[in-house]
Amino acid sequence: MCSFSADTVVTNIPTVAVVIPVYNGGDSFRQCLDSVRHSQSQPEELIVVSDGDSDGSWRVAEAFGARVIRLPGNEGPATARNVGANAARSDILFFIDADVTLHRDTITRVRQQFQQSFELSALIGSYDDEPGAKNFLSQYKNLFHHYTHQISAETASTFWGACGAVRRQAFMTVGRV
Repeated sequence: MCSFSADTVVTNIPTVAVVIPVYNGGDSFRQCLDSVRHSQSQPEELIVVSDGDSDGSWRVAEAFGARVIRLPGNEGPATARNVGANAARSDILFFIDADVTLHRDTITRVRQQFQQSFELSALIGSYDDEPGAKNFLSQYKNLFHHYTHQISAETASTFWGACGAVRRQAFMTVGRV
């Protein structure tokens, strides 16, 4: 799971587009979409970029009400994110990978962070300390990511597309993930 922390609410609530690249997402993709569906705050846009999948992930996304953009072949998640970002119209582009699930308040917290700080260009999430997958490798990788994000400096010079949000205007200025 991915979460953010925030404490206060201000006016001028930014709109959010959740952008998910997917290639043969399987059950974890359904869980990802389900976590978006059950968020306490819904995004204004849910954009799924089907990156040449062969398992019908794009149909799953349509069933969840997502706007689906289909790429003819597998071009990789960065290209799929960029395609989704170009299609979005919301103030905030919130990228999550197809195997990431959100806490119920994650989208709310993303909005709050950008609402509170007009200087904030982007933020990245952190996996929580209770990974859903129980196999050793998943546990290790998720907990290592969690640890790294929790001890890192609050200001970063990198961006993490697996669970990261960026102001659309800043993204368009830079041009790519």
